Amino acid sequence: MNARIHLVLCIVATLSVSASAADFQESWENAVVGVYAPSTGTFIEGDEGEWLVEDEVSRNAACGPTPQRAEIFQLDGHKVLQLTSNDSNSECSDIVSVKLAEFDSQNRGFAIPITTNTIISFEEVGELTEPGPPGTVLNRTCLNPPCFDNVSLLLTDNHGNTLAYVLQRSPKAVPNVTNRNRADTFREVFLDPDAVNYRRNLFEDFQTIPAFRPTGANIRTIEFRVDEHGSAMIDNLIIESAGPVGTVPVFRFWSPVLHTHFFTADAAEAQGLMDRFPGIWDMEGIAFFALPSASNPNARPVFRFWSPVLSAHFYTIDEAERDKLINNFPDVWTFEGIAFFAFPEGLQPSDSSPVFRFRSDPLGDHFYTISRAERDKVLILYPTIWTFEGIAWFAFPPAPSDFAAMNLAHMK
Repeated sequence: MNARIHLVLCIVATLSVSASAADFQESWENAVVGVYAPSTGTFIEGDEGEWLVEDEVSRNAACGPTPQRAEIFQLDGHKVLQLTSNDSNSECSDIVSVKLAEFDSQNRGFAIPITTNTIISFEEVGELTEPGPPGTVLNRTCLNPPCFDNVSLLLTDNHGNTLAYVLQRSPKAVPNVTNRNRADTFREVFLDPDAVNYRRNLFEDFQTIPAFRPTGANIRTIEFRVDEHGSAMIDNLIIESAGPVGTVPVFRFWSPVLHTHFFTADAAEAQGLMDRFPGIWDMEGIAFFALPSASNPNARPVFRFWSPVLSAHFYTIDEAERDKLINNFPDVWTFEGIAFFAFPEGLQPSDSSPVFRFRSDPLGDHFYTISRAERDKVLILYPTIWTFEGIAWFAFPPAPSDFAAMNLAHMK
């Protein structure tokens, strides 16, 4: 491990998150400091269960003694896991990994639900030794993707789908290369090798896997892996629900059939659209976070309307606007009640952000976004189609990776 990696990890190790706020947090604080040599029965007792230490060399007596290892050590008052893969000087693939799953009597009932607002975050620093294309017989056929030299965090669900966050990798590596053994059950997400801190919407990333089915989905296996010569550390692996305390995610859908967006804070309604109407309603991600009730004295209800004439929904926090539609346009707009609670301008909390509203007379539709970048793109690209109406209400923004950027072709 070079000095750069050590210096960065000294910073990383101080970035602890309270375990009480997370559904799953592995920071290795329960693990015993020491070196763990891979074998069929080597486990590291972590915070969330027992992690099996594995490699390819120890599985085959013809490979010789394994040079691979896992290590738990103290770093600035915190414990960190490091994996190291060395050249075994054999034809065996030099992969080393730790895996958390249900193994016989270990980790009984291990499962983490994958819901629409499930967030994964972790800290990782690694370095490969002269990374290149597969060099061994086993790696050339890529029986166990990701392919090429890499450091990855892999998560497998209860239907056999695997999502791989590829962190360090060969410069020749290309994501999502078709693998004959995994087909539509495997996808890779290439992350910035130098980022150190990572945060992703786990549900959205699993949705990139064609075979993924969201109903009842849960994570059954977590594996951290160094593939072919190098060293990497991981810490503060957290899987949790997103959003400020007391808020609910408001999900955004796009319909390529109706050519309109739909927003809902009802998780059951969102799940129903994905289960029953795939291809009609496509989940785009978390638009923003709002309140499920008037728990805050400054919060106000946001009302929802449906127009069978326009095949579009409309949302407003303005009671006068609500009453006008109910009284003057009952043949156009059907009142559907309260969608969620948000803040009117002037009563917003300091950590909230404006949700902007557009009107399109040619399309007979409205559009809402908390993203200033989206707002500006619509203003610049489609000024004759969309009229900017200002701030609709205030809500809480999602994390940068929680929201999948929309295809602006929707807007014309």
